[in-house]
Amino acid sequence: MFNLCSIPERPDISQQRAICLAKRHFGLDVRQIKEFLGYDDKNFYLESSSGEYVMKITNTEGSADKGILDAQNKAMLLLKSRGVICNVPLESLIKEYISYEQSDGKGPNAIRLFDFINGTLMNKMPSFTTELLIKLGKYVGKLDNILKEYTHPSLNEEKKEMWDLQNICMIEKYIDAKYLGSKDREKLIFSVYRNYMSIVPASLRNLKKQVIHNDISSRNVIVCKDQFVIIDFGDMSYSYRIFEVAIFMADIILCQFIRGNGINHFDCATIALKGYQSVFPLTKSELDLLYWCIGARFAQLVVIGSVKLFMDPKNTYVMDDEVHIWDLLPQHLAISDTEMLQKWLH
Repeated sequence: MFNLCSIPERPDISQQRAICLAKRHFGLDVRQIKEFLGYDDKNFYLESSSGEYVMKITNTEGSADKGILDAQNKAMLLLKSRGVICNVPLESLIKEYISYEQSDGKGPNAIRLFDFINGTLMNKMPSFTTELLIKLGKYVGKLDNILKEYTHPSLNEEKKEMWDLQNICMIEKYIDAKYLGSKDREKLIFSVYRNYMSIVPASLRNLKKQVIHNDISSRNVIVCKDQFVIIDFGDMSYSYRIFEVAIFMADIILCQFIRGNGINHFDCATIALKGYQSVFPLTKSELDLLYWCIGARFAQLVVIGSVKLFMDPKNTYVMDDEVHIWDLLPQHLAISDTEMLQKWLH
């Protein structure tokens, strides 16, 4: 079960050590290196004579599950083979997609190399246009439509991930002012949590499961020459497609809310949903659950982010955007689920 001790810590690997690892495992003579901000893992931009790359060093807990890492790699390779633009792992000097290195005495860390995608992260885009949002929805719909056919023995019913919304009960004991900062915040999150638990789980039994990316967010989508490139398959799970849609819609709402210009943030998500529905439509039964799934995603983000920050106050990245949910969530709740559903259906 989810607990404070089980939340992964980022690998303790310096830039100098990363340069040595890039040479040892991939034969790269690194001329320039920069660390990207990350949630649980370390990600380094590398420039060498052979090109530009991103080296991902997975936390110790994630590295121990070799089956999941293999599942992620094979999903990326499948999507690329089916015409979905996404980052794929590159082979090491010994022709492996995953290398391992001891980093901090807690166990080996998995190391993977990817080509660097020279584009703009969606959360850095100056604005969201209707055309961009429709195209994003279609892109996610195409991705999910391919992943519905994908199976892997490590992606199954037994795997319980804290970021999978079907396991939202894992956060319950951390809905606490100690982590969230006030009793009012605790009350707000409990309200969302209780509504979700009373409405969604019972209805999920009638829905089909499939493999989903599980973290399609503006931090994980790069816009490059009018194309989308999805990155970071680290939260992939075997779950419900409604969660995939709720996660990417919640992120669009949050990102546009923070930006504060152009199209209304809730309307942005509605536009993206229309794009998705044109490719791989959700059923009416699934749409009925979407409102509280989006609310649960907001609750999940602030609870896990607050716990992470409580554990590691220096890692402010975990709440950079999420802190705005405290202002956004009351707006979401001010619109009834019935009213929101009518917007999505028309």
